[in-house]
Amino acid sequence: MQQVVFNANYLMYCDLAMTAWMASHDVGISQIDWMLVKAGIEWQSSATFGDVLDVDLGVARWGTKSFDTAFRGAVADRAVFTATITYVCVAPGTTDTMRIPDDVRARLGLVPT
Repeated sequence: MQQVVFNANYLMYCDLAMTAWMASHDVGISQIDWMLVKAGIEWQSSATFGDVLDVDLGVARWGTKSFDTAFRGAVADRAVFTATITYVCVAPGTTDTMRIPDDVRARLGLVPT
């Protein structure tokens, strides 16, 4: 064992954080759904078994039907990873792309630069 979190798990952590974040901003899959179309991850260090990994996120770019979400993972004050994931907005229960509703944009905002 390498004593570090397997790299593919970080995408799962981003997915869990994204779902919880959307719910906390009252954006549910009855209104919109989102599908991952591109993901990029960079590691600054490793999380290990038993670590508590905090994941911060926010929208970094809005398109008409897609948006980029920036993720930052840390254990205490130690940076572990950064990621940018591009999602496309789809009609709930389908894979049909749709325009991102204005009220969703307003609720989620944009990450300050």
